[in-house]
Amino acid sequence: MAKKIVDYISGLEIEGGKEEVEATQPFSKMLVEDYGYPKDIIQTRPQFRIKKAPSSIKEDYPLDICIFENNQKLKEELKIIIECKSPDLKTGKTQLENYLQLTSASLGVWFNGNESLYLVKSVDDNKKSFKFKEIYTFPKYGDDL
Repeated sequence: MAKKIVDYISGLEIEGGKEEVEATQPFSKMLVEDYGYPKDIIQTRPQFRIKKAPSSIKEDYPLDICIFENNQKLKEELKIIIECKSPDLKTGKTQLENYLQLTSASLGVWFNGNESLYLVKSVDDNKKSFKFKEIYTFPKYGDDL
């Protein structure tokens, strides 16, 4: 059983599993201390959840870190998602693309504690297909993508 730790963003006591200790908590701290994002627009715990598909009713997929436009944290104002689960890049990229397609977020990050990938989502005029472009730096708070 993992020992309990305090979530950097929410202040809640959570299970300190490998993913939390090596990726989620370090990236949360970087968001605030290195990139200047206010804690009140970030959600880690309780985890924000999304539907498995647009037609689904239940919101089953938990997202590790979400950044919103403001502190109301509305689903349609989700700007950035950070996924810290998958240990390898190929699996992480696929999962991140799926999550971006199911949300309003325009930037997705995959981070495993050592490596990272940043994807910007664009949608065609008919809102039927998505394109993903890799970028090489993460924007500071207030910067454009």
